[in-house]
Amino acid sequence: MNSRKNRIDFDEIDQKRFWSKVDKNGPIPINCPELGNCWAWIAKKGTSDGYGIFNISNKKYLAHHVPFILLKIIIPNGLECDHLCRFTSCVNPAHIEFVTHKINSLRSDSPLAQNARKDKCPKCNGNFDFLKNGGRFCNRCFVKKKKEYRDNHRQYINDYAKEYREKNNEQIREKDKYRRLLKKWCENAYTI
Repeated sequence: MNSRKNRIDFDEIDQKRFWSKVDKNGPIPINCPELGNCWAWIAKKGTSDGYGIFNISNKKYLAHHVPFILLKIIIPNGLECDHLCRFTSCVNPAHIEFVTHKINSLRSDSPLAQNARKDKCPKCNGNFDFLKNGGRFCNRCFVKKKKEYRDNHRQYINDYAKEYREKNNEQIREKDKYRRLLKKWCENAYTI
């Protein structure tokens, strides 16, 4: 979020209009009841994820950003708001933490985050091996899959190899002849 949005001064009418759209007796979060009640945004939801939208001077603001603007708290560049209560319509600043996009994504319940939290292979319960690029794979499943592929395609592989040898027999013989001559030359060079 760009910090310049935090410099907007809301007049008293806008502040009253904002607070009239907030229910401070919202639900208590199941995952962290110690946070207290959520302040539910009861007006327009502007996104498919359920985030509230507040319009002022023909500009749209995410409703959970507005309390920070009113409190003159600047949302740092490179960070975004993470709802600790997991209730996207909540505008309670005590329920929101500034984190990077990566942390926010990994804390969510998205399929990406659920997959990232797995530490065992769901097929064979084996440990994951990690790649240099950060990816991971199950070595047990990989070896098993490779063996199954070879077994299922053995006839095709053998036929292909036979066809290749027949087609390139002359070239193969030439290469073998060259290798034999090179080997013989190397043996003679070391005996001198």
